[in-house]
Amino acid sequence: MNECGYYSKVNHERRRKKLVGIRRVISDGIFQALICDLIVLPEYQGRGIGGVMLTQLLLHCEYEEIVMVQLAYIDNCLCPILNIS
Repeated sequence: MNECGYYSKVNHERRRKKLVGIRRVISDGIFQALICDLIVLPEYQGRGIGGVMLTQLLLHCEYEEIVMVQLAYIDNCLCPILNIS
C-alpha cells in the first residue's frame, strides 16, 4: 500500500468538489489488509458509490499482491447498543 502500511482515500462529488465518501485501510504491505472504514454520506447512499470505492480498494490490494483482505463490520442494529451513531 505504502511504506507505513496505511492507505486512505476520499471520494468527491465531481461537480461541487464535495466530500461524499471515505475509506481507510491498514496493511502490512506484504500479506494482509484490514478495511477499517468505508463511509458514504447518507444523501449519496444507494448510488453505487460505496461499491465503486470497495472495488477500487480491492483492485489496489490485488495490484499490491495483498492476498488477505479483511473487513471490520458493525451492523446498524448494534449502533444504539454500542452507543455509536
